[in-house]
Amino acid sequence: MRRAIVALLLVVVTVSGFAQSAVSTGIYKYTSPTGYKRNDARVPKGRLGFFAPPKNAYSCNVMISTAQAGSFTAEKIGTDTVAYLKQQDKATSKIVGVSTKLGGKPGYSVKSRRKLPNGMIIDQEQVIGVYKGTAIILTFSAPVDSFAKENAKFRSSLSSWKWLN
Repeated sequence: MRRAIVALLLVVVTVSGFAQSAVSTGIYKYTSPTGYKRNDARVPKGRLGFFAPPKNAYSCNVMISTAQAGSFTAEKIGTDTVAYLKQQDKATSKIVGVSTKLGGKPGYSVKSRRKLPNGMIIDQEQVIGVYKGTAIILTFSAPVDSFAKENAKFRSSLSSWKWLN
């Protein structure tokens, strides 16, 4: 199960996109950053994707993944992810993990830099939350030169996160 969760955290989506969108599932409500539009056809099945209009060959994006967490906490998933990335993922560097909150509940944030197969370098922030046995992983990705500005929008959008029931 731990490998499945870590695998979800490693997915990087390269797509194009559009404006702000909201989503409500049985577990959470979330509104994407301003300028990001939902387009699930561009992400792996079972995931949700929100994309900004491309400024170059890469669209800044937020992808939401879910997995069964069992007894794992967000911090345990996050620290295991950091350890895995540092030991196993040669395409990833500048890996930092810290405790955070998601919807008022304990969460974990992992920031990293990744070299994509096409040679492009992107920065990512993954915010992990666990609620009622389900792990939620929000992965924000952007080119290095626009990461700070776009990540501020992503971090601001997290204030919209509400756990349901």
